[in-house]
Amino acid sequence: MSFQTQEARIILAIEAIRTSKKLSRRKAIKVYNVPKSTLRLRINGATSLPERRLANTNLNELEE
Repeated sequence: MSFQTQEARIILAIEAIRTSKKLSRRKAIKVYNVPKSTLRLRINGATSLPERRLANTNLNELEE
């Protein structure tokens, strides 16, 4: 399972929770097959690992 497909499923699960009043977090975890802790952290505002790595770089691609 690649990271991109899991990332896409996490984003879809968050959007489904926000738009649907009947979809709970527990149900979204089962439907979208995402880790409970990851979904909880993302809903609470945590960023993904690639986004954090980009934020930590000092030089952009052109400067390198």
